[in-house]
Amino acid sequence: MIRYLRLPEPALPDTVYLEQLTGAVYPDRQADIDHYWHVMNRLGTEASPSAATTTILHQILKNT
Repeated sequence: MIRYLRLPEPALPDTVYLEQLTGAVYPDRQADIDHYWHVMNRLGTEASPSAATTTILHQILKNT
């Protein structure tokens, strides 16, 4: 699971939380944090609407 945390306090930097099978990681390099922001932003803008999820999953099941 990936969580991009943008806290309301301007003095606190954005944080990425990566949950893994045996623990969690908080990347601290700004380049890594920027990369995750771009990935999450792209997913949010290019993803299908949530209302289409059922149809998409039925199509995947039908094609497998």
